[in-house]
Amino acid sequence: MRPVLSSALALLGLVSLATPALADAWDKHGEDCDKTAFKSPDTADLSEISRCVKLWEAYQNVSKVKGDYKDRVVTAMKRMYVAGEETDSKIARGALLRLGVSDLPDRSGGGKATASAGTKTATAKAAPKRTPFNPPPPDKGEVKSAEKYFKKGIGAYKKKKYDDALTSYLKMTEVAPGYAKGHYNVACIYALQGNEAKMAEYLTNLADMSGNGNDEAKGMLRQARDDADFADIRDKSSEFKRLTGYGKIKVLNAMGDRGEENVDNLESSLKKLGHPVDDISPSTKTRKNPIVWYAEHSKGLAYVIVKLLNHPKTQTVLFTPEELKGYDVVVVWGDDLKDKEDPKTYVSDPKDAEKKIDSLLREEDEMLSKPGEAVDEVDDTLSTPDRISDKVEDKVDKAGKSVDKVEKAIDKAGGLFK
Repeated sequence: MRPVLSSALALLGLVSLATPALADAWDKHGEDCDKTAFKSPDTADLSEISRCVKLWEAYQNVSKVKGDYKDRVVTAMKRMYVAGEETDSKIARGALLRLGVSDLPDRSGGGKATASAGTKTATAKAAPKRTPFNPPPPDKGEVKSAEKYFKKGIGAYKKKKYDDALTSYLKMTEVAPGYAKGHYNVACIYALQGNEAKMAEYLTNLADMSGNGNDEAKGMLRQARDDADFADIRDKSSEFKRLTGYGKIKVLNAMGDRGEENVDNLESSLKKLGHPVDDISPSTKTRKNPIVWYAEHSKGLAYVIVKLLNHPKTQTVLFTPEELKGYDVVVVWGDDLKDKEDPKTYVSDPKDAEKKIDSLLREEDEMLSKPGEAVDEVDDTLSTPDRISDKVEDKVDKAGKSVDKVEKAIDKAGGLFK
């Protein structure tokens, strides 16, 4: 019997590809997970486990999963089931059931899960939740001290002595922990040095401070998107994109001249929101509705775009960055019009929609500074069951239908940009 789409996957817009016909899909899309989340499941970062389990559900052929490898995978999934957010927990449950594991741990059991697969038993401890970084605002004395170190740091920075600059900027964060400027400059240096993890740590500090009402920190997250110091890392780092909201956007117009007004309004609106569109191209394929393809780290940006499109039949689907060919969000503008029917304007001209733009700016700031509080609304907007990829074209718009037709559609993923 072939597997069917789990309700959790249907909610996320994910399509299961776990069949012998696509046995090589995991090697292409998820092999790195075998070296991270599924190699050391007891200590791997929970966010990495979440990423890998979602890829697993999309690409892994479970009939080949056995022995010690299966034990480690099950341990990782049980950690995600116990300690993950509600949506992640549902995905992990579906993945475990697909592996034949029904002895699910108690989610209220203090963050511990027991993995029992094959002959091994391993205890997986949930990663402790990160304590938000919320220092009090700096007083005048702290700011004065921090600025002295800033002057030393900026001098070294201009001479490209980045190690010396980093030493001074770190001192800024020590003498004035609540001074956003110090954390931002530390993140800049780590970006220049290619240290993604440390860069993300200090950008996360800014996000926490923003969530605590620090307007300077809030502005700096946006500022980072086009700061030259992040130029070499912004397109490579999913963490940078997630923390700042940055994303490369491609728009495909599937309606020719009849779609220009909506596409132009979308481009202008995104520019006002600080998201310039990287490419606008015609689509050779007719589309009866708008589609938004997005990467996991750009869920917030995809949410904003769906809101701007304002079309009742907008479809969304989650893809890997590789499938999106270097973009983070790909938008296709389409509408189901008869030959003589005038096209409707769904995307408002930003000149006439200042209140909507301002509202979306506030929502995006909220998503960046308090992602945990925004996740439900974002997931609900992106994951409504009838918003499945146009590739599937209503063949799997409800959980439980056969995966056969989905496989054929997914095989045509190369046609995304046509």
